[in-house]
Amino acid sequence: MFKFRYILSSLFVVTILAGSSFYFFKDQTGKLPDCLTGNSSISVEMYSLPNCPYCRYAKTLLTQKGAEVKIFDLSQNPNLRKDFLERTGGKTSVPQIFIGGQHVGDYSRLKALDREGKLECYLKCGVSKSC
Repeated sequence: MFKFRYILSSLFVVTILAGSSFYFFKDQTGKLPDCLTGNSSISVEMYSLPNCPYCRYAKTLLTQKGAEVKIFDLSQNPNLRKDFLERTGGKTSVPQIFIGGQHVGDYSRLKALDREGKLECYLKCGVSKSC
């Protein structure tokens, strides 16, 4: 899925899917970031309800991209509601998705990231990287 190109001796341009290019610098030892070599595992968490179709769509999309999704079922544990509201900044809709501990948003945001070609980068390198 990744296509690597050298620009300078310390800079790689990574093209993911069709046309989305992202820039990564090699570290001081001359190695690529772990996320591009397969040595990284980014956690994916999703707050969900059992009868929510968008929760199912989100889980399907994420698993198709190779992510292991940890599901927090709000109907099974009412104590999760407080944590859910704090982590989402008061958002109450489900699903709410976190990649690498960073709040991504709901299914429509996840789908938009996929259309933009950024979802795979986020799942490989985390939301805070240059995707």
